[in-house]
Amino acid sequence: MDKNASSPNARRRIRFFAPLLLAAAVALTVWMVTSILATYEPQAEIILSDYTSGAHADLTSKFKIPEGNVLFDSVITFHPPEWGIASDDDVRMALRWAR
Repeated sequence: MDKNASSPNARRRIRFFAPLLLAAAVALTVWMVTSILATYEPQAEIILSDYTSGAHADLTSKFKIPEGNVLFDSVITFHPPEWGIASDDDVRMALRWAR
């Protein structure tokens, strides 16, 4: 088999595959540009049941991604260190005390 690039078979293959490769490159470029131009405006809201300092308040977190926005895999949130997080024992004790 002749591996010469100037052979008629090689030229036919190049003529066949070149438009396919060009179409794939154009499709990839269009996909990348549209993903970059997509909007990203997530909405987050934190609601406390009691805003008094030192209160044992319930915390509600609302997170919304409007339709048409870019989606993503995960959300990382932080709370102020002075808030603290109740341990399991604190929650069990509060439930026993509430009964």
